[in-house]
Amino acid sequence: QHQADWLVHVQQDSFHFFDLNKNEKPALTLKNLVSDSCNVINSPYLLEKTDAGFLAYLRNGLLITDAEIEEISYIGAGFFKAKTIASSAYQLIHASLDDFFRQAAVDFIGLDEFYFAKRTFEGWQLISLLNEPILKQPVDSIWKEGAIFFFKKGKAIAVSSAADFKKTTKNDLKSLSFLYDDYEWLDTKHLKLYSNDFETIIDNQAQLLYPLEKAKFESFDDFWIKEKESKFNVFDKNAQLLFEDNFDGYRFKSGVLALQKGNYWSVFIDGLKGFPAFEYDSIRIFSSWLTYAEKDSSKYLLFQSGRKVQLSEKEAFRVLKNYNIAFADAIDQIRFVEIVNEKGYFKLYNGFGRKIKEGEKLDINILTPKFAQIHQNKKRQLLDSAGHEIEIKAVEAFGAYQNGLIPILQNKKFGALQVDSLILIPAHSQSKLEVFLKDSLFIFKEDNLLGISDATAEVLLAADFESIEYFNDSTAIVEEEGEVGILNIYQNEYVHENIDSWERVEVGESQYFIVRKQAGYGLINQLGEEIIPFIFNELTAYESKEKLYWLAERRLSEINYIVIAYFDQDGNVLFKEGLNFDDYLKTACD
Repeated sequence: QHQADWLVHVQQDSFHFFDLNKNEKPALTLKNLVSDSCNVINSPYLLEKTDAGFLAYLRNGLLITDAEIEEISYIGAGFFKAKTIASSAYQLIHASLDDFFRQAAVDFIGLDEFYFAKRTFEGWQLISLLNEPILKQPVDSIWKEGAIFFFKKGKAIAVSSAADFKKTTKNDLKSLSFLYDDYEWLDTKHLKLYSNDFETIIDNQAQLLYPLEKAKFESFDDFWIKEKESKFNVFDKNAQLLFEDNFDGYRFKSGVLALQKGNYWSVFIDGLKGFPAFEYDSIRIFSSWLTYAEKDSSKYLLFQSGRKVQLSEKEAFRVLKNYNIAFADAIDQIRFVEIVNEKGYFKLYNGFGRKIKEGEKLDINILTPKFAQIHQNKKRQLLDSAGHEIEIKAVEAFGAYQNGLIPILQNKKFGALQVDSLILIPAHSQSKLEVFLKDSLFIFKEDNLLGISDATAEVLLAADFESIEYFNDSTAIVEEEGEVGILNIYQNEYVHENIDSWERVEVGESQYFIVRKQAGYGLINQLGEEIIPFIFNELTAYESKEKLYWLAERRLSEINYIVIAYFDQDGNVLFKEGLNFDDYLKTACD
C-alpha cells in the first residue's frame, strides 16, 4: 500500500485536499499545484507554479514566503530553507512564520532538533535554533552521526557532543581540537578515531574510553584487545584490564577467545572465567560450542559445556550442518559433530559433548537443531539431540523441515511429525502436507487435488480444489474447477463466489482483501464481511500513521463522469465527489 498524509483531487480546474489525519477537507484550494505524487501530498509544504517560479504554502494555506522561489526543502525541527528568484542566498524560515527565526546565509543543513549548520562566505558555523553561534572559528564542513558532531578543517577532523556546547555566557564559544584524520564506527556504541599511527576510542556520547595512544584497539562482544609493540592486552567493556599479563597473540570467533603466550595457547570457551591456562600447542575455533586443540601430539574436541573428547590417531571429525533455508538465522543452534575411524565406525556427539549414537556405516543427516536422521542397514531412525529415538514405524524417508513439520513418507503417502509437540500426523497425502492453521489444520493432496485435514488425518474438507489459501481460521480462498471463491471450511459453504482476482493488504495485525468480481473492485475484511461494495473500477490502499484508507474510483462512461470516494479502514465513507473526465485526468496524472 502507498504511504499518504493528504489526498488530492482536481475539481473545476482547482486542486482540493483531504486531510487523512483529521478526516476532513480543508478549505484550501490551489490552481497550479505541483504535486509530489499522483493523488497524494506527503510534503509538509505545497507548491504552486507561477509564471516566474513557485509559491510555497504551509498546509494551513499561509505563504511560507511572499517572494517567488526557485527552490525549497524542509530541513527539520519545523524549519524550511528556501531560495527566492531575487536572491542567491537561502532563507531559513520557521513554520510559525515568526521573523525572530528568519535569517539568510549561503546554505543551511539541519543536524537535529536543536542545531543547524550555517554556511557563510568564511565557512560553516554551528548554530542553535535561535541563531546563536557555537564555535570560535568556522570550519570546512559539519555533519552528525548519532549523537556525535563531526567537524572538518582541511584534512583534520574534530568530534564533540551536544553536552560540550553548553554556554556560561552568550559569548562563550567552543574551541575545537582537530586531532584526527579518519574515523570508524566499531559498533553502534563505540567510535574509533585515527591520527597517523595513533588511535583513541570514544563512546556514542563522545565520552573518552581509551585516550590517544600509539596502539591498535579491537572491540568484541564482552572485551577489548589492545595491540601495542606486538603485545596484546585484554580489557573489559569498561576499559579495565582483565589480566596483568601481556600476550603474544589471540584468536576470536563466535564468542570463543584463545590467547597465546610463548608457544602455548589457552582457550576461554564459556566466557572470560579464571586465569589463562596455557596448555595447547595449537587450536582452531569452529563455533561458539566447539574448538579443536592439539597437545603433545594428542587431539581434542573442546565443548562449551566443559567436556573434552580425545580423538584416536586414525579418527577424523566433521561438524554436521543443515542447509535448509528455514534455519538460516539459527545456524549456530545446530550442534552435532561426527567422528569416524578408518574402518567406517561412526560416533555422533551433540553440542554438549555427549555421545548419542555409534555404529558402523551410519548415514547421518541433520534435519533441525533438535533432530538427526540416522540411516543404517536400510533402517531409518529419528533421534533428538539427547539421543532419544522418536519411534515411527515403516519410514521410507524423512523430508526437509518446513513450517513446524518434518515430512514422513510411509507406504508411498506423506504424513508428518509436528516438531514442537512431537505429535505424528498419519500418512494420508500424495505430497508433503502444508500448514493451513498452525498445529491443527493441514492441506493434503489426493488425486492431484487439495483438501484440509486435522492432526489425526481426519478429513475436514474433501480434496476437490486446485488451490487452497488461508483467509482466516475458519475460511479459505479456494479454486474449484477454475472458479475462485471464499469458502467456510467447516460448513463447506461459499461466503463469496466468482472472484476474478484478490490482493491481501495488511497493516499492524489487521488484514483486508481487495477483491475483484465481475461488477468491479470491493473490499472484504478479515472476517469475510463486505465493507466496500464491488462496484468500483479502481480501489487503492493508502496508509497513514498505521491506519488504512481507501481511494475508490467509479467511471460512469456514458456521461463522461467519474466518482471518487475516500473510505476509512472499516469502509465508512469520508468523502465522495463527482469529477468530469478532464479533472480526473489531472488528478490521476494521466
